Amino acid sequence: MVDFAPVAGQLRVLLNGTADNQLSAPTPCTEYTVGDLLDHLLALTYECRNAASPRRVADLFNTRFLPVRQAWSHEC
Repeated sequence: MVDFAPVAGQLRVLLNGTADNQLSAPTPCTEYTVGDLLDHLLALTYECRNAASPRRVADLFNTRFLPVRQAWSHEC
């Protein structure tokens, strides 16, 4: 099993040290800003947590897919 605690601790230090005015700053990945990369990290963290939690397929369908399907059906 991978222990993410050390990395999470380092990431916490970086996030706490990031000011709002730095979010639009460039990164080595020229197509992404600091804010874009933080959004990506937060989304990835959320999805990893959800993947590790026992959830039924029906629950995922109802909370993720069904609302999208309903929204698209109203657009057509």
